[in-house]
Amino acid sequence: MVTRTKALLAFGALFAAAFAYACTLNDITGVPVGMVTIQPPSATILEGATVQLSAQAQDQMGDPLPIGSIVWSIADPSVISISQSGLVQALSAGQTTVRATLEGVSATALVTVVPRPTIAVDPASISFLGAVGPTPPDPVDVDIENVGGGQLGGLSASVQYGGEASGWLSLSLSGTTAPTTLRVSVLSGGLQEGTYSATVSLSAQGAGNSPLTIPVELRLTLTDPVISLIPQVLEFEVVEGDGPPPPEAVEVTNGGGGALTGLEALVPPGSWLSASLSSTDAPAQLSVEPDPTGLAIGTYQERVLVRSEVALNQEEVEVTLRIVAPD
Repeated sequence: MVTRTKALLAFGALFAAAFAYACTLNDITGVPVGMVTIQPPSATILEGATVQLSAQAQDQMGDPLPIGSIVWSIADPSVISISQSGLVQALSAGQTTVRATLEGVSATALVTVVPRPTIAVDPASISFLGAVGPTPPDPVDVDIENVGGGQLGGLSASVQYGGEASGWLSLSLSGTTAPTTLRVSVLSGGLQEGTYSATVSLSAQGAGNSPLTIPVELRLTLTDPVISLIPQVLEFEVVEGDGPPPPEAVEVTNGGGGALTGLEALVPPGSWLSASLSSTDAPAQLSVEPDPTGLAIGTYQERVLVRSEVALNQEEVEVTLRIVAPD
């Protein structure tokens, strides 16, 4: 009898505790929701990245409430996705709102997805021409820019050679964050006559098109002339109403073999630019002179083409003329 009585008492105590706990749950869930908030209230992330959102709820007295039954929704599911824990995954560039709802009360957060960094280079390919021997062709500077979103950093460059010959390229980045410049130089001292190929790869963490490749070709000759111009970029500045500025000189040499003859310099008909060669045989000097007569304030660009029927190549000089207002 005593044992039975103890068992009944224990059961009664357990039942009372369970009943009290159930009443507590009903009391909590029965409290009206006063406000829902989302943290952070806005977020900007890159394509493919994630961000954690969290929701908080309060009753009408400002006391916190449990949020176990919170419901997440998205205005535009093509931009992001969201889990029931509030983890946002960026899918494509755009902007949308996220809504967190608890018992009919909701809050919104703005999420913006920006494109991932994108590597852009100029020029997109490189061709070197030169003579067999210890003097290599002039280096080429490749401009690197970010045409996407975010920051393009952590840049690195490497080279892969297309044939048996290797080690004939040198790469030098002026910085690891765009905009920056990659200098590509030829080390051709031990190479024989012929054509060589390589591929330069530019990599950056997080870039959508990493690695970006730049094809490189090197042609070395023993007998064929190659036109070489130094410098290949000229800039002039003139005050409006003034006469022509002094001419600038460009050195024209043979960077290949044989004799570079029959040189000619050409500008478009009716151009504000004139160009003349001191000789039709290399080495020669190219004189470039702009004529600002009749030109309004602004920036003008033109090119001088230097060519020869016996040369493997033709080259251009880029010329910029800026006309500015008087002080």
